[in-house]
Amino acid sequence: MIDFLSSEQDYILATAELHQVFQKDVDIVENPFAIGFTIFRGFEFDRIYGATFYQGLVDFLVKRDSKEFTFYTLLPDPVEYFFSHFSKYSIGRMPIKTSYDDYIDFLNADPGNPADALIDNAETIAMYSNEPIWGIIGSRDLEIGIVGFKDEKVKDEFVSFFNEDTFIDIKTRFDDLNEMLKLQSDTKIIHTQMIENYSR
Repeated sequence: MIDFLSSEQDYILATAELHQVFQKDVDIVENPFAIGFTIFRGFEFDRIYGATFYQGLVDFLVKRDSKEFTFYTLLPDPVEYFFSHFSKYSIGRMPIKTSYDDYIDFLNADPGNPADALIDNAETIAMYSNEPIWGIIGSRDLEIGIVGFKDEKVKDEFVSFFNEDTFIDIKTRFDDLNEMLKLQSDTKIIHTQMIENYSR
């Protein structure tokens, strides 16, 4: 069983690792990936909760000889919202031996209010390991996940563990959303900003 982080020391360590991959206080629209990350692919946000995606991520981590990955909720804030309400952080450490069922159980766990289960209430999330050469950030509201890499070799290794249609370029993801949902102009402006910000 995976528990929410509850000690300040564990929170500080998880956050320090987060900031090796993502810049502090930079929104997903502005591209929060740290310096050195230059390769980005988009995907459907809800894939994060699927068994196939989870298994692909675990297989990649096994190949990299990583022992765990972290699921870190950025919004709502893990301290100002989650800890202040529930005396725990909306962050989980996932050993690679964690089953998919245990992963989903963690995301469905009631922290003190069923409506605040991460699978329903996590708006912006990050996933990463102790090897800061890849990372995932996702927005439920924008319906996109973005995986970033520092080099093509790691990118090719990562995507090899997933179905070939899982990852697409960010513009294609937004074009698909617009075709399905006929998005409003303000949403299209945000998409255009993101396409530019992840092309730098």
